Amino acid sequence: MELARNVEMNQNAISRLENPNYGKATLTTLRRIARVFDVAIIVRFVPFSQLADWVSGTPRLDLGLSPESLCLPSFSQEHGVSPQLGRVEDELDDGDDDEFSRFQPRPEPGATGAFAARGAAAQAG
Repeated sequence: MELARNVEMNQNAISRLENPNYGKATLTTLRRIARVFDVAIIVRFVPFSQLADWVSGTPRLDLGLSPESLCLPSFSQEHGVSPQLGRVEDELDDGDDDEFSRFQPRPEPGATGAFAARGAAAQAG
């Protein structure tokens, strides 16, 4: 109850934050909690390999805010994986436009507004 009072939140909100499956803590809330404990909060973007090292306890050299540390590789770059974009569309599009049209939005009966206009245009196309 003391934490809830110091952070100026109700006890239910504190209980939700203590639940590891609750994923909606905002930076504002975390800053309030950090202020109560008189600690800093750090939010960083890191390569996935650094996250894995941190979780496993593997030592890693931290370069601080050097230019090298600010140039992060994406998961694909780091692991030499290239995404296979467009494959699903290629498999679906066999040249038969009527076959592909079933994936276009259709207006609901009685629909009005922009969705109805998009659906009607898709049916006409």
